[in-house]
Amino acid sequence: MCRPVARFAWAIVVALAVMAPAAAAHAACDTTANAVSLAATRHLIDGACDCAAALKPSDHAKCARPIVAARVANGALPKTCKSEALKHATKSICGRPGAVVCCRVKGNGKTSHKVAKDPATCVDTPTLTACISSYDSVPSGCSASGCVSPVCGDGVVEGPEGCDPPNTGTCDENCQPLVCDPPVTNCGNGVVDAGETCEPPGVGACDWTCQTATCSGGGPTEIDVACAADGATVGAGARGAQYLLAWNDRTYKSVADIVARRFDPDGDAVDAAATVVSEGAPCGGDNSQPAVGSDASGYVVGWYANGPYGPIWYAAIYARPFDAAGNGGAIDQLVLRTPFGMCQSSVSGPISVAPTPLAGSEAFAVVWMDSGGCVFGPFYRDAAGTLLDYADDPPARTTLDIGYFPLPGPLPQPVADGTASLATLGADTLAVIHAFVQDDSPPYASGHFVSGEWLAADGTTTKLSVSSRQPGIGDAGAPGIAAGDADFLVVWADGPVDAATDIRAMRVAPGGGALDPDGGLLLATTNGGASVIGGPVVAFDGSVWLVAWTEVGVAGNDLYAVAVATDGTVLDATPRLLASGLGNATPAIASAGDGRSLVTYVRPNGGKSAVRAQLVDGQ
Repeated sequence: MCRPVARFAWAIVVALAVMAPAAAAHAACDTTANAVSLAATRHLIDGACDCAAALKPSDHAKCARPIVAARVANGALPKTCKSEALKHATKSICGRPGAVVCCRVKGNGKTSHKVAKDPATCVDTPTLTACISSYDSVPSGCSASGCVSPVCGDGVVEGPEGCDPPNTGTCDENCQPLVCDPPVTNCGNGVVDAGETCEPPGVGACDWTCQTATCSGGGPTEIDVACAADGATVGAGARGAQYLLAWNDRTYKSVADIVARRFDPDGDAVDAAATVVSEGAPCGGDNSQPAVGSDASGYVVGWYANGPYGPIWYAAIYARPFDAAGNGGAIDQLVLRTPFGMCQSSVSGPISVAPTPLAGSEAFAVVWMDSGGCVFGPFYRDAAGTLLDYADDPPARTTLDIGYFPLPGPLPQPVADGTASLATLGADTLAVIHAFVQDDSPPYASGHFVSGEWLAADGTTTKLSVSSRQPGIGDAGAPGIAAGDADFLVVWADGPVDAATDIRAMRVAPGGGALDPDGGLLLATTNGGASVIGGPVVAFDGSVWLVAWTEVGVAGNDLYAVAVATDGTVLDATPRLLASGLGNATPAIASAGDGRSLVTYVRPNGGKSAVRAQLVDGQ
């Protein structure tokens, strides 16, 4: 499914002077045009090369050279600026005990900055003014007017600042560049080197700097997926005898990336290390809410991102394919919105991804929630999505016509409320969404229901009623759906508005309609009427469906599950308690079809996120 990613090299054209002999002249670095690139390089040097640890100046320069070389090699820094970038190390006090950065401005306005071995020599003279900078290097500490006094937010890059203004797509809140490049270290080479406590990074209790993370050990049946940064969300997919688990974690940036790792049917890792799925997305974007779709060829991971976009904010949906061996294809930005002004539109998660085996295609559907409105109304929320056909490179796109927007007419009428969930059985792909009908007169009460839509190759849909209007009930998140051996099972939470307490389900025939009574099958009621927090989600293990959800518990949220036979029989009289003390992240579920389902979830743990999973027998 995935084609190799093309690699492009910078072409360097060398002009030879043939008419008259002359010494070769090196082009000078345009420090103004390349200010951001130079600042980012200095920022990487500061992060990887500890100035205080340098025993002599050559130590610091030796550490800086491969960083500068790597930036030049990947095109992030012009070759003409290599020497200028290295000055950050060579014209510094690192490895020079007692030295200072002395900023000197002559009477004619020219500068003569230097590193002074003795601070007592950095004084005014009749021909110049001098001051001692508080920074480690001449390029950082001195400017045309003398010593730099940086003000983060004044729009001028000064001193230790790598960029200004802050809080943009390339600059963080401390006026340091958001650099997507990983630091040049030994972390990730598979060997625990000096200064490291673990390898490889991003696996289990090893963070992305090769330091042991702080998450405590899991229970006896739990799979230790990762000790991630606080606020992790999870996704899961399965193909054949293999799982792909995805979650968000802070890797080399101050915001979260999407990372993923393959596991075998027994929960043992297939990949030695996790892969950064969101590599190539905007550097300042915070990535979360991954979803995984899979077929015989491989996987597609979709996710939500948001962050600064110049002076405003953006929200976006991304997708990236992976082949069966875990090799990633090109990242695809499906939609990007920059909400601004009196009338705005935006996108958000949760995301859902599923293969759509249309004739002659390698298509996957990715869906999300679309929203918009004006300050004085109206406001809408609706399901939206795209078909991606990976038979083409880049993949061909078809917009999905799902949801109920634009509104068909005056009240009463159905209105979508959220994102869709997807599943495919044979040649049929079914999307299900939460929707409602509002009365046309006061008090404008809403009746909530689950709506289904069959996807066609041209992106159009055919709607069907999964569960008709139920007066007075609410909904917690998007419905879940999974294909069985002959039918789909749609699951959802309902109950009093904003406090769903029941888990219900409806079987749907491929290309047909609902197989169970209106209102669905009652699978379970929450413990003591607690509110459903995440899910329900569902997977088919080859024999039965396993339905899982989280609800409010005594200390954090509790994760429960019930098994449902293909004839609709609920096999668990009492829901099984799988885990306790969880956060608000919705669990993810997938099955390799071996009579078990892999349930993935997140437990807050000492300011971190313990990403855990369990293999659960269906019977």
